[in-house]
Amino acid sequence: MENSSEIIKEIKKKLWENRVQRTGFLQSKAIINIAETQPVYLTPEIRIKCRNILWVKESNLYDEKLMESLPKKFELAFKKNKKWPSRIIKEIDKYTKEKDAFIQEMRNANWLGKIIQQKQVYLEKYIDLLIKIQKYYIIAVPLTDYCEFELKKYNKNLLIYATPIRQLDIDKMNSSLWRIKKERDYNKREFLIKTHLDKYAWIKTAYNIIEDYTINDIRKELEELKYVKSKQKNAKREDSFLLDGLRAGIYLRNRMKELSQQLWYYFEKLGNAIAEELSLGREEFYQLSPSEVLKSFKKNRCVVSKREINRRHYGFVHGIINNREIILTGKSCQDLYKYYNKFLANSVQEIKGSVACSGRKVGIVKIISNKDSFNKLREGEILVASMTTPDFVVIMKMAGAIVTDEGGLSCHAAIVSRELNVPCITGTKVGTKILKDGDLVEVDADKGVIKILKQN
Repeated sequence: MENSSEIIKEIKKKLWENRVQRTGFLQSKAIINIAETQPVYLTPEIRIKCRNILWVKESNLYDEKLMESLPKKFELAFKKNKKWPSRIIKEIDKYTKEKDAFIQEMRNANWLGKIIQQKQVYLEKYIDLLIKIQKYYIIAVPLTDYCEFELKKYNKNLLIYATPIRQLDIDKMNSSLWRIKKERDYNKREFLIKTHLDKYAWIKTAYNIIEDYTINDIRKELEELKYVKSKQKNAKREDSFLLDGLRAGIYLRNRMKELSQQLWYYFEKLGNAIAEELSLGREEFYQLSPSEVLKSFKKNRCVVSKREINRRHYGFVHGIINNREIILTGKSCQDLYKYYNKFLANSVQEIKGSVACSGRKVGIVKIISNKDSFNKLREGEILVASMTTPDFVVIMKMAGAIVTDEGGLSCHAAIVSRELNVPCITGTKVGTKILKDGDLVEVDADKGVIKILKQN
């Protein structure tokens, strides 16, 4: 393969859309990159194929030319078959069953008695399932964006339509909390809490970063649980296929996150067993790409040096460039990181985004970048994040308002904020770059504006 300077030149020649900012290990991000380069068929004649995708540390970069071509492909697909998103939902449902079976095996397995080849079989199953589930993310966000854009031509109030087409696990989780809250018998209530804890143990997991969901978390959620009347409406007009497409996209982008979280959580014991087999620490193991792990299995030793693994802890670039895998660390990574994160925010006093849930709130900003910063947020403060995923739900219930860099009406933050009736503005692009912990701001989620009242 070319040296790093040649790879960097090739990367910089391409146009990229910076969509996601997430903390996590190389392994989970590498699997996601592989997944999103798999072909996705909208109809038998129309397929999406991503040849270039990149993680530069926390930033997930997409091939901008492909992203720009997607609206036309969606338009053609809807002309051929207005119900094509429902077929993809059925495929996700099929993989959900495969995930459930796999997780049951993970929960029952005793890895101490398994030989290395058996561990490899389950590792490959885990990778395969993540790829099957995550490959649809390449269309989920653009599909919701396309449908939102088209529906605005009908002057619809999309806030009352932008709901998942199917119930998500987070909805079931909230129903479970309500059952607990309404139970008056102490013993039954304690039993329901333990059952809830077991069923949703994965909720604070992401990208192989594991954090325990605790009984204290549940008790806190129960204290703050509020009833919010649903504002959902069903579509019964000529544009109903677009509304169905919007709701299918919402379901896809959130369902894939939930399913992946569950796989990451229940793979943990096997991951630890494999790490021990390769004489690696847990975090060292998760900095190996899937191909590196499989090569290590064959040679019965880790094929990546400890020095290289250590560099990955400080930052890495992983991508698929023209259908080939690349990994960069060290100075190459840092140079690309600076290149893709240039930003001047001098004298900015107002930030704009999309209204996800209306309302107004004045409060103190807390930038929540990962689970390590969850405990910073206090009741009523303004949660500012690059994006939210199901692991954020526990603290979203405490927020006075929510602001995100990414997303639109149909992103995770938007869906949850409407369920909680918390003012929310998404898609600011720059919220986490301009705002700082301790800033006093006014979140006007009627107009989609965040005003900085006092900088810390």
